[in-house]
Amino acid sequence: MYYIGIPLTIGEETSTGNVVFGFMHEGAFVFDPFKSPCGSVSVRASEAYGIDDFEAWELQSLNRMLQSTAEKAAQGAVWAVHSSMEMPDDSTLGGLVTHEMRQALARSIAAEMLKLMSGKSAAAEPEDRAYVTSTTA
Repeated sequence: MYYIGIPLTIGEETSTGNVVFGFMHEGAFVFDPFKSPCGSVSVRASEAYGIDDFEAWELQSLNRMLQSTAEKAAQGAVWAVHSSMEMPDDSTLGGLVTHEMRQALARSIAAEMLKLMSGKSAAAEPEDRAYVTSTTA
């Protein structure tokens, strides 16, 4: 179960370009609630952003889940190409899945996760924002 009582947004981690969940605070996108928006200073989530530690940990958990799921989707794409081309298991496709492709997968997965967490049907209009109150994993 996830409980995050703040509006989540899909954005990008500044240092890596990875797609992440976060929230807007005083005009800055915050994806790590235990760091300042610039990422250089450790902060208490409750003091800096007004969210409790549980919500902050949940946000970090969602971001780990998003990255893991996107990586598995990318690996699945490589496996599908190997299988359809009847390539031996020990062959490599090297750069088949680029960082940009992984992040496009992550953005699509994140949009679906927001829909699920906000109770919208998968057929709903895609949105990059959702107010998450709770969901069952």
